[in-house]
Order: sequence, then C-alpha cells, then structure tokens
Amino acid sequence: MENEITLPESEFFAENTKITIIPNFKHAGFQILSGFYGPLRPSVAIEVPLWLGVFLKRQQKCRIIPPAWMDLQVLKDKFEEERKKEEFSELDFYYMEVSSLLLAHAKEDIPNHVLICRLIQDLQDLRTSKIRNSLQKITVENLYANFKDIASIELQAIRRLLPATYDSIDYMRKTENND
Repeated sequence: MENEITLPESEFFAENTKITIIPNFKHAGFQILSGFYGPLRPSVAIEVPLWLGVFLKRQQKCRIIPPAWMDLQVLKDKFEEERKKEEFSELDFYYMEVSSLLLAHAKEDIPNHVLICRLIQDLQDLRTSKIRNSLQKITVENLYANFKDIASIELQAIRRLLPATYDSIDYMRKTENND
C-alpha cells in the first residue's frame, strides 16, 4: 500500500514531540517550519522539538530533560497498572520512539537509564502480549478487539495482522454458510 506508515516514518513523526532542554549557550532563536524556538539562554529551560534537542545534544550544546513519563517510579507504576488491567494503560503515543532516541543520544541525561530502558522494554513486551491475546479472542461471533490507548509502535505491529485476521474470519463465515 502506498499510504502505509513505516517504522522509520513513525520515528520521524515522533521527532516533532516537544521536549525540554537546558542550553549551555546563548542564541536569539531558531525560526523553523514548525515555529520559532528561542531565545536560548544558558541554564534556562526551553521546549523544542525532539529532533532539535537531539541535534543540539550531539553538538554538546544542551542537556535534555527527559519527559515526566520516563521517570523510573512513573514507569514502575505504569508497568504495574498495565499488568493488572485487562485494557491498555494510557501512555505517550510515541513512548517507544521517543525513549529510543533519548536513550541512544542522551542517556547521560537520564537518571537510571539502564533500569528505564529495561522497564520500557518490559512494558512493550507486556503490551505486545496483550495485543496477541486480544487478536486471539477475535472470532466469527466476536469481531471486537479493544485497542484503545495503544501506541504508535504497537499500531504498526498490528496493522499488518488485522487484515489477515479479518480475511480469515470472512473465510470461516463463508465456509459456515456453504455447509
């Protein structure tokens, strides 16, 4: 399909997510397509798109403040909530893409980055298992699966499976009707 979004494209969209940086230099600001970001002053927090924060971090021009949802205790609580609930917990839509970029380019700015990386992976594994279980519950009689609050990466994983699942159900219906 021409209009399918690939994982790199999903990461590209995630790069527009706003993050907070603390610059270590002075600049009047940047006028880019998505708006004006500035002025930048040393030690004064400012919100910028993720891609700009990563770019400045690579140039050693700033420190990145991780999003609140990347706090170790917040992630532990979210993991427990996810484990206990049948439905999906609400997470940042681009949680995997954002955390992946931040852990790759700014891990020194993320307290407990090793534990956070592990927790995010565990959270994704748990949610993937929930998706698999939801898809297995789809039958001829019950065509419903609740995917409210799934994230971009999870949506990418199931979008290829759903058409095949529904094609199989359609085939089973036709087979039943022919008997």
